Amino acid sequence: MEIKASVVFEYLQECYGKYKIVALQGGARASKTYNTLIWLAVQSAFVWSGKVVSIVRNTLPALRASAERDFFEILQNLGIYTEANHNKTERIYKFANGTIVEFFSTDNEMKVRGRKRDVLFVNEANELDFATFQQLILRTSEFCVIDYNPSEANHWIYDSVLTRQDCKFYKLTYKDNPFLSASVVAEIEHLKEVDYMLWRIFGLGERGISLATIYNNYELVDSIPDDGEVVFGLDFGFNNPTALTKVCYKNETYYIEECLYQSGLTNSELLPILQNIVGKRLVYCDSAEPARIKELQKAGINAIPARKEVEAGVLFVKSVKLAITKNSLNLLKEIRNYKYKQTPDGKTLLDEVLKLNDHACDSFRYAIYTHFGNTAKGVFRPKVPKLV
Repeated sequence: MEIKASVVFEYLQECYGKYKIVALQGGARASKTYNTLIWLAVQSAFVWSGKVVSIVRNTLPALRASAERDFFEILQNLGIYTEANHNKTERIYKFANGTIVEFFSTDNEMKVRGRKRDVLFVNEANELDFATFQQLILRTSEFCVIDYNPSEANHWIYDSVLTRQDCKFYKLTYKDNPFLSASVVAEIEHLKEVDYMLWRIFGLGERGISLATIYNNYELVDSIPDDGEVVFGLDFGFNNPTALTKVCYKNETYYIEECLYQSGLTNSELLPILQNIVGKRLVYCDSAEPARIKELQKAGINAIPARKEVEAGVLFVKSVKLAITKNSLNLLKEIRNYKYKQTPDGKTLLDEVLKLNDHACDSFRYAIYTHFGNTAKGVFRPKVPKLV
C-alpha cells in the first residue's frame, strides 16, 4: 500500500508517545488537517487496538463538511473502508481491531463533558473557547493534535497551549505540501502583492499582528428568528461565487444566514433558486450588474439595485449588532479575513477596504445598508420597482 503524505505524518509519528499535545499552526493549503487524518486512519487501522479516537470541531456542519468527509475519503482511497463498520447515525466508525473513531461538535456540551478517549484531534481549534478545550483535554488520556490558522493576534492557544512543556509546536506553510499545483502556489504567493497581513498569515503561516479585521461586532447563533423584518442581499458572480444572504432584523440585531455560495451560475440557473428562497421578498443586488437585475425583475423577482458606497456601508454595518448562523460556513470564512488595507510594513491601517474574497460580505452589506442604513434625512428606503 502506497501512502502519499506530507511532513505532518512524520511529525506525528515522532511525537506520539513523547508529547501530550502537538500544535499544527499553518497557512493556506499547508494540508495540516488532511495529513493528520491520514495519520489517524493508518494508526487506527494498522497500529492501534481498542483505542477511542475523537475528531471534533466547533460546529457539526463545519465538521461534516471538512474533517469527517475527508477521513472517509482517505479510508476509501486506502481501500480499507467497510460500510458495515460505519454507524452514520452516531457518527462512529469501528475498525476490525476494535479501535473506534467518533466525530462530534463541541457546541454540544453533553458530548464535550461526558466522553473519554485515548486520542483527540481538534480541527480548527481557534474556533473553540478555552473552557471547552480544557474539558476535552482533561478527558484525553494519551495524545492530542490541534490545528489552526493564526489569523487572530491574541488567542488562548498562544498563551495556554504552546507554553506547555508537553506541547510540541510546528509551523507549516504551503511549501510543506508537495502535492500543490503550480497555479495554486502562484495564487498563494500573489498575496505578497495584495496585502501584507494576508501573506503573513496564509503564506508564511505567521501569527497575525494587527487588528485590521473589519467586523468584530458579531456573534454566532444556531438559527435566525422566525419573525422579524426579512430582506436578502445578492452579489452576482460567475467565475467568482454568487452569494445570497438572508437578513432578519429583530430586537436591534441583524441576523444573517448564508443561503447560496456557488460559482458558475447564469441568471437562468439562478432564477429558480431565488424563486424558491426569496419568493416575493426584497433582494438587494450588486448595482454594477443592471442587465442582470432587470432580467430578474422581468421574471418576477423583487430585485433592487443596492447602494454601492463601500466605505460608508461598511461603517454602518460595523455600527450595528450582527448575529451569524453557525452553518454559514463560507460567510464566516470570509468575514474572519475581511480586512482594511495596510501599508507594506503592516503597521498602519489604511481607510480602505481590501476587496478580496468578499462576496458574502458584500451581499449582506447590500441588504443591511440599503434597506436599513440611515442618511442625513432619516431612513433610506429605495423605491421598489414595479414588476414587469
